[in-house]
Amino acid sequence: MVNVLNLSGKTRTVGGSIDLKTLDLDPTTKYASPDGLGTVENGRYKVSVEMPPWSAQEREFRKVARTQDAINR
Repeated sequence: MVNVLNLSGKTRTVGGSIDLKTLDLDPTTKYASPDGLGTVENGRYKVSVEMPPWSAQEREFRKVARTQDAINR
């Protein structure tokens, strides 16, 4: 799960990134968020999203199944 928070009274773009190893995830595995919040590139999860004031978003990202990976090629 990933939580993104805008703890500001203004609309703003909130972003960041973290190494998958820090999350105890395999950086060689392909991961995706079903609703597209964030991406995984070069072993890092990256997110950047415009958010209204005092808001939060919680999303999951998970390992992409091999069959889904084959479909996306």
